[in-house]
Amino acid sequence: MGLALLIVGGMWIALQSQEGAYRAQGAGREARQGLEAAVEQLQKDLQQAGAGLPPKTLPALTPGSGNGNPVITIRYLRKAPFITKLTAPGSERSQVFRVPPDDVGQFRRGDQVLIHDDVAWQIFRVQAVGSHTSPRLELTPEILPSTKDRTVWLTFPAGSEVARLRDAEVQYLFAQGPDGNRHLVRRHGGQEMVVATGVQDLRFEYLVAPSEEDDAASPGWTAQPPPLAPILGARVHLAIGRDTTHFTVTPRNLLPDSS
Repeated sequence: MGLALLIVGGMWIALQSQEGAYRAQGAGREARQGLEAAVEQLQKDLQQAGAGLPPKTLPALTPGSGNGNPVITIRYLRKAPFITKLTAPGSERSQVFRVPPDDVGQFRRGDQVLIHDDVAWQIFRVQAVGSHTSPRLELTPEILPSTKDRTVWLTFPAGSEVARLRDAEVQYLFAQGPDGNRHLVRRHGGQEMVVATGVQDLRFEYLVAPSEEDDAASPGWTAQPPPLAPILGARVHLAIGRDTTHFTVTPRNLLPDSS
């Protein structure tokens, strides 16, 4: 009887050990699959950065702090935005912008709007939309002007382009799940989805072109580029569970053919 108990006890220990190994393998497999899915989604968004946006306007990539805020904001349009032109000059102070009568119906309250000419650009939020007989947009400035000097008021002449930026931003941020794990969340168009769970680390570095004053210098990598600096590439470090990966992406708007 004692010998039988020893044999049964040994078999139970072996089974428990085997079951633990299977669980560890399963958890490792899930972590690798989560890492692959996150990399695929990040690469897809980063490669599209800037696509469909008017040139020399809002930045395609904006780093974030990650402390309750987005880790990164990526801007692109899946389809060409609706674009019209101002029929009269406008400024930040006026808040009323005139557009052609046939185009006013293309906008709705809450839309983000980019207004730009060859000199300046600004993002606005639509507060009210006029009628066909009174074609105008009532706009309030958003936080992305072409100049950081807020003592300068931006003005836009008649003929400046007005682009609707509906769903132009994709943001990645961290959220704490009910299981205590840190989730990587993708936010786009008011919708959020969990891209990966159990994220240990996510870091970005950006390849930035030298300033005009230092044109002899070569592009360099930095974790925090200067505001509105053209970003030539993004280098990503991502760790989920025990799996880690690195990859580099060139945004689409900076490739030779960015149409």
